[in-house]
Amino acid sequence: MSLEYKNYKKLISEKKIPILVTIVFLLVTSYVAAFHHNFWVIDHDGQVYLHAGQEILAGNGNNVELHNAPIGGPVIYAALNLFFNDGFSLLKSIAILSASGSVFVVYFIFKNIFNHKTALIGQLFFAFNPWFGFFSIQAENELLPIFFIAISLYYITKKELKLQDIVIAGIFLGLASTIRFQTFVVLFTAIIFLSIHNQKIKQNFSFIIILILIFLIPLTPLFFYNYSVDESLLGTNSAFFMTFSYNYQYPEWTEKLLDIQMNNGSTLDAIFVDFDLFLKNYFYNLFYNMPHRLFNLGYDNLNSSITNSIPFLGLVPVIGALIYSFKIRLNKKNLLVGISSTILSFLLIYFIGDLNIHFFAIFAVPFFTMALLNFKNVSKNALSLWTLPIVFVLVVSIGLVRNGEHFFILWFSWAMFAGIFFSEVLPKLFQKFQFKKLIPNSKNTKLLVIIIVLILLSNFGYGYILYKSTHTNVPFVSIQDEFSKLFHDTPWEQPGMEIKKVGDVLNQQDNIENSYVMVPHIDYHYYVNAKLVYGDFAEGPSDDTIKNYFTRKNWSQSEIFDSNLLSFPMDAKNLNNPKPDYLVYKLNKINNSLSQHKYLKILSNPSNPLIPENLKMIYFSDNANMIHVIYKINYVNTD
Repeated sequence: MSLEYKNYKKLISEKKIPILVTIVFLLVTSYVAAFHHNFWVIDHDGQVYLHAGQEILAGNGNNVELHNAPIGGPVIYAALNLFFNDGFSLLKSIAILSASGSVFVVYFIFKNIFNHKTALIGQLFFAFNPWFGFFSIQAENELLPIFFIAISLYYITKKELKLQDIVIAGIFLGLASTIRFQTFVVLFTAIIFLSIHNQKIKQNFSFIIILILIFLIPLTPLFFYNYSVDESLLGTNSAFFMTFSYNYQYPEWTEKLLDIQMNNGSTLDAIFVDFDLFLKNYFYNLFYNMPHRLFNLGYDNLNSSITNSIPFLGLVPVIGALIYSFKIRLNKKNLLVGISSTILSFLLIYFIGDLNIHFFAIFAVPFFTMALLNFKNVSKNALSLWTLPIVFVLVVSIGLVRNGEHFFILWFSWAMFAGIFFSEVLPKLFQKFQFKKLIPNSKNTKLLVIIIVLILLSNFGYGYILYKSTHTNVPFVSIQDEFSKLFHDTPWEQPGMEIKKVGDVLNQQDNIENSYVMVPHIDYHYYVNAKLVYGDFAEGPSDDTIKNYFTRKNWSQSEIFDSNLLSFPMDAKNLNNPKPDYLVYKLNKINNSLSQHKYLKILSNPSNPLIPENLKMIYFSDNANMIHVIYKINYVNTD
């Protein structure tokens, strides 16, 4: 048997398991999407993107605006839907294929850098990210750009970079950026990586220029379109997220950012409205929100940790992989840098910051400085994935990132850290501390496998709870409670069923296609064959009248603007001035719809005498911990 044949056989053998992991992932997500996710409810943002794309293709792009995404994805989805005519199934299919493709490619990203075992463990942690699995079945906008990013990272992490690698990486990063602007984080990472990965200055500079030029090719049509419509290259900015998420703000600042948002200003315009306030919020997000959202250090139940069920333990693989990869030793140089940076961080926070908010810097800055000091020790083609988290947190902290899907880009690095820790660091720790005295050396591997399996199963369990709570409107109480309900015959997707029933009732009304319906959420768009006006029953004064509410008489300019962007048809320029013919009221009994105005909650009881006479109840339901009431509005008998 020739050496070449043996190498080929070994290569095929190594690829069997990664391919199997991908196939299993594809089959599981396809099954869940086909048989257990049949209502467009949780992934409601997908409806907005599809609707925006349809409006643009119909020639109404001047009245379309998206808060948080370029138009590339919406136009792609709307164009494909011209052939499939089923936006829900189309977007789910794109998500499944993109997620499965990412799981497949991520193995080869890690294989560019590490051995088979490390790459496989990294792939498994990537696939078992509960947020990734959850969004793999959603009709959303998140995973197609992640797939494009995965392809680009495969070429960027090759041991010997060639011109064609840079070209392909640039094309796919550009395509991803037409769907999600967060891809710029990966572009910045690639530029930094190309600057430092070797000492060939001329070649590095030429690669950077080529990467940027190729990256801009897919974006050029987008820039031309945005400028022709709004005289803005990007077509969106961070002003909305700043007003939506900043912890520190005041009315005048909020008003100015609203003006920037409505008049297509830039993110820089928003930053320099009050630069001191921006810095205060930026460092709040960087050192408080970001670590809490990642490791749930007492913040809430959401996290994007490597170990989701016990999130703070996710710090251990990150630190372990960093120390191992950068070969940080307890020598004088590292101790001096670590101690001095710790002291300096503490003093800066003590005198000009807030220890209750910025304390994570005392922990993070020393590790960052020691990594910089020892960065020459790390594998060169791994530098991009080590640089990615730094660029990510520095850029994304401009606004508040909230949920797990906002961290998908970071998971390329997170999964790598897990692969390094569980394939290299932990086995060496077993040997170093002589665990073989307690556990025979032959069983160390079994123990390691058990630990990995338990973590992956716990992540899967986290994903199960995430899926169940969002598809049943039944909140998570405890693990014991979930086990007790595990074999109960409780129907899932109840919220979606109820929303579809609302749509079925409305669609039976006369001339519904030409009527306006005020709905409490964008979930209803797909199921109601009417023009829709969005309202979450918290707009306007807290002591107004019901009539003034549904006519939006006393709503603020920003509330009308946000409503118009989530209405159907979209009305960014406020041209339509809709007058609702029907009103859909929803009361979530889990939280009693805390954000709603109290005076509007009487709508949950159609027999309440305070309800105006011109509102006629035509449907009532009390299922899935939700009350739904549909009112027909009669304007003839009103003032």
